[in-house]
Amino acid sequence: MSTTTDTNGAYAFGDPGGGDWQVAPMKNGGGNAGVSTLDATYALQAVVGARTFTDYQRLACDVTGDGTVSSLDAARILQLVAGARDHMPAAETCGSDWIFVPDPLAAPNQRLITPQMSPMCQQGAIAYEPLTTPLDSQDFVAILLGDCTGNWQVAAPASPTPTSPPSTATPVATPTHTLLPTATRVWKELAAFWPCSRRPSGLNHVTPTMSPGEASTTSTKA
Repeated sequence: MSTTTDTNGAYAFGDPGGGDWQVAPMKNGGGNAGVSTLDATYALQAVVGARTFTDYQRLACDVTGDGTVSSLDAARILQLVAGARDHMPAAETCGSDWIFVPDPLAAPNQRLITPQMSPMCQQGAIAYEPLTTPLDSQDFVAILLGDCTGNWQVAAPASPTPTSPPSTATPVATPTHTLLPTATRVWKELAAFWPCSRRPSGLNHVTPTMSPGEASTTSTKA
């Protein structure tokens, strides 16, 4: 079964019953120009030892999905920035432009499945062996592939558009402003039955999938 997070990042599943289950998110798009030439620079600096990456940065920068960060990753990042490709190679393999690292509150019978890119793509997931009770605060950290700097930002809301009434004999400018809804928090908590996360703030329309048994080593598309 699958669902989609709302604008606040919350999602919920109905009671799936007993047995072993695992929750694994995926998301395509939503990069909001979060990948730039600076990310390629970071990758090259890491290759020559001029920059030390965190574990999250290594995941983000391994856009080829071969388990390492190399000059080829920098080249693929530049291709994406230039519009020569729509997705990173790792995103095509994993079926998701984002990698999700489980970061939940401890729960009974819980097992964390860390994401890996090589030799096969495996998204991060939270397994329950078995699932016995409703849970919350089962969070994930979302990492945009190619965002080596980690500077992804929520897309800015559209600017208010002033409007004026139709012309009359005595035109009077009375502009009004239509405020568009703004996505605020995302990846908050799995309401009702099973959980999700609050990071990064503003990331919405993620598709968490809940499936029985072990986490798959290939992507699960909703």
